[in-house]
Amino acid sequence: LHLKLFNYSQSGRFILNRPDYSATLSRIILRNNTIIKNDREQKKLTQEQVAAGAGVGWRHYQRIEAGEVNPTLCTFLNIANIVSSSPQEMLSQLLQEVDNNI
Repeated sequence: LHLKLFNYSQSGRFILNRPDYSATLSRIILRNNTIIKNDREQKKLTQEQVAAGAGVGWRHYQRIEAGEVNPTLCTFLNIANIVSSSPQEMLSQLLQEVDNNI
């Protein structure tokens, strides 16, 4: 499941292969928004820096971090690549929760 769930594009961003998982993933990601904020603050990155690196608008990123919107898995992974010292661990936790909910 995990290896076929997404691909890494030439532009350095993740692409979801299974759009049918999108709603479940979005709900789980939304519940994990504080992880994103804590990791960003530990790395001393601004919201603007993370948004630009993840390919989303600054205001949209603010809403993700505040738990106001559900990011896609691809957006979450792009953010995790920037803010997390261990994006693989963050992804592993997320996918474990997905397995428990699908």
